[in-house]
Amino acid sequence: MANSDSSDRLPRAVRPTHYDLIIRTDLLRERFFGRVRIHVDVLEPTNTIELHAAPALTLQSPPVFSTTTTGLAHTSIPYLITRTAETQRLTYTFVETFKEGTSGVLEIMFEDDLAKNFLGYYKCPWSGGVSAATQFEPVEARSAFPCFDEPALKATFAFTSITREGTVSLANMPIENVAVPSEGDLLGAREDVKGWVKTVFQTTPPMSSYIVAYANGAFVCVEGTYTSPVSKRQKPIKVWTTEDLISNARFTLDVASRALPAYEALFGLEMPLPKMDILAVGETDVGAMENWGLIISAAAHALAAPGDKNAERESGGSISHELAHQWFGNATTMAWWDSLFLNEGFATWIGELVVLDTLFPEWGVEADFIHGRMNDALRVDAQLSSHPVQVPIEKESRIMDVFDSLSYGKAASVLRMLAAHLGQSTFLKGVALYLKRHEYGNAEPAALWAAIGETCAVDVAGIVKEWIEVMGFPVVSAIPTATGIDIRQDRFLSDRRPSDDENNTIWTIPLALVPLDPSSSSIIDHRHILSTRTAHIDIASPTTLKFNANTSSFFRVHYTPSHLRSLLSFVESMSTADALGLIQDAGALAAAGLYGIGQAMDVFQAFGQSVEYAVQRSLARELESIERTWWDDATIMSGINALKSKQFGLVLDSIGYDYDSADGYTITQLRTLALSHAAMAGEPRVVKLLQEWFEAFIHDPEGSGLSAGALSVTLYSAVRHGDEDAYDSVFKVYKENVDPAVHKATVTALGASQHASRIDRTIDEAIGHARANDVPAFLLALAKNAQASRRVCEQFLVRWDEIDAKFGKTFSKDSVVLSVFSRLSNKEDIERVKSFFETKDTVHIDSALRRVYEEAYARAAWSSRSTAELREWLERADEEKTTGKGCIIV
Repeated sequence: MANSDSSDRLPRAVRPTHYDLIIRTDLLRERFFGRVRIHVDVLEPTNTIELHAAPALTLQSPPVFSTTTTGLAHTSIPYLITRTAETQRLTYTFVETFKEGTSGVLEIMFEDDLAKNFLGYYKCPWSGGVSAATQFEPVEARSAFPCFDEPALKATFAFTSITREGTVSLANMPIENVAVPSEGDLLGAREDVKGWVKTVFQTTPPMSSYIVAYANGAFVCVEGTYTSPVSKRQKPIKVWTTEDLISNARFTLDVASRALPAYEALFGLEMPLPKMDILAVGETDVGAMENWGLIISAAAHALAAPGDKNAERESGGSISHELAHQWFGNATTMAWWDSLFLNEGFATWIGELVVLDTLFPEWGVEADFIHGRMNDALRVDAQLSSHPVQVPIEKESRIMDVFDSLSYGKAASVLRMLAAHLGQSTFLKGVALYLKRHEYGNAEPAALWAAIGETCAVDVAGIVKEWIEVMGFPVVSAIPTATGIDIRQDRFLSDRRPSDDENNTIWTIPLALVPLDPSSSSIIDHRHILSTRTAHIDIASPTTLKFNANTSSFFRVHYTPSHLRSLLSFVESMSTADALGLIQDAGALAAAGLYGIGQAMDVFQAFGQSVEYAVQRSLARELESIERTWWDDATIMSGINALKSKQFGLVLDSIGYDYDSADGYTITQLRTLALSHAAMAGEPRVVKLLQEWFEAFIHDPEGSGLSAGALSVTLYSAVRHGDEDAYDSVFKVYKENVDPAVHKATVTALGASQHASRIDRTIDEAIGHARANDVPAFLLALAKNAQASRRVCEQFLVRWDEIDAKFGKTFSKDSVVLSVFSRLSNKEDIERVKSFFETKDTVHIDSALRRVYEEAYARAAWSSRSTAELREWLERADEEKTTGKGCIIV
């Protein structure tokens, strides 16, 4: 976005070039004190300097501004200072106008309490005391020090930390020296310098304020190195956390030491900074933050206990994503937040898919991407409450709206689609060219499309335009004919066919065609692009033709019944990615009314005998969509539970019930998935087995031998099917166990109780006492519980003021709202929620509420349209099972 006169964008007459920043952190008083000297250049005549400072930041003494021109000493200039709370502006109006080319230094002293909401410079409680860390993205650097807090206003930073002895200071750059501070370094404090330490860090390259980072606490580390394939230099890597969690840091170190050289090799660019630190703290408002040279992450996202395969998967994906940002986002940065998708889409695609697949091919990360990031984005983008990936942002209050599944999942899916169409190696050559051209600078999306286009002589900007600039995506309808296949594109909406006014976009769609007939070539045909409303493809056997091969493009496919049946006859030879596409499309098309729900259930049944984790997880998710819609229909839920009990019981019969350390990641995950869903359905053998495991765990937690996956489903089943003693035992583990994976398992389990008083106890813990990071998981677990769903919604509204104060303007607030209302499907319930929020200030959650209402009305419409058909299908399935005519498998 070009500079505008919007009140939320700083003027460009003055630009920062360098910050000298000193911060004294007093962990005992939970307060910090600072001094910043900002070096600025005047780019056009002006008598004002405007920058950012949060209202809570106390300016200790009158700031000093001095100017200099070449050969002249600094001269202080009188001024008037104005602070504006709404825009968080700090404005200096001077008695004289500065000429273009003038340079100056603005010195400001300030102080504040360490924040309690995980934004700015905040305190991180842990079992051994308090530490402090930063979270500045998107606009919270101003909460910690006065600055020009916009991504395009890059400058260098020289940081000095004053901290108490016995603690560790971390920052973006390596330590230059450590010394005893002078009295002046204490920034006005009347204290003996003994007991304090001064740590001076090296100066950074030019960087944006939102990726500045520092931390202080009783941290310990594991350390290693990697050798740069570009420069051949060795670079240090350290993973920091608290003493009680350091044993879980080795895997994180291994991921970083392997991923960093992989990125260097892909981009042909050395990691820009001389070291990499990763700090895992107890809580953050985000899962992890890519600060340049100092990634700060919640321990649950960064660390993994030895042998915990699920935690390793979570850590690997998170760390690889944040490391990708060291180039894409940190060294080369978006010019403004309307292009956030450049940062997050790319880090998601290359970090969670391309590089992670080379490091851990056994994880099946492409299937994870299709199931998670891509399908989540498709679901959101099918709603009228969606927005373009690149959306104008004039007001800073709207920046948080774009930190969603579109900036991450849709943007990553579009990049993946382009890479598949152009060839991944060609695509990455263009990316490397882009990064080299704009290193240490800012760039617009057009620069990326141009660089990729140069490597392949393709109009990349033309292909990508509608995918990025227009909300929504198409469904391609395929109709076999005597000579081939007729195709048509229309906008896909989650709950109905679009009106003419809603259906005026024509996308440029890489169709990616592959014949599934084993007698044909299985090579994917990337030649066909649909850039008109309709087209015809000549082909001899049209009903064997699978569109969107490997689910590589961002669209749904609507097949005729006969075409779909033909494709399902090739289930056994179909790739996992193609299977996921058919399953997910069937569920979405049924919800939209383009398929009957019975047709979708037939698709699910065709894949039901698979023992592939990705396929079974996709089937389970589609069943969960049905449960979200019909959760209070006892007849349908009984039928769904019967299907789940049968289906996942058969999976367990095939792969075994017991965990084995020799099992690979996908088998372990499949076993946990099957046990979990069988337990939810009340499958007797599974419930009995898990009760035995639970009793062994309570008797001897260390000696029970339960893996992390086994423990999570064991605790869940114990609370769901057990008595008050079982609930109390799990609650005790929740309060006392510090292992992030165990803690996460207890949160989900406590939401599963079927008893009213225990449900109320869990709701009170979630809203009134739980750590902020745990609240969304608590509320989601309660919402998924049919006995608790309506009750938790009611209490959420009753205690809204408490929740609103707790979460403020944090990233987590949207998650809390989306979680608690995730099963609204009754029109009366929806109207009650809408009526409540009409009188509330919802500026920080209005996009989440729009999504809640649209999804809820869509579920209500689906229920009204398809209840009779679903009941009939389930009755028929039960009859066929009873008579032995066939075994219906979901």
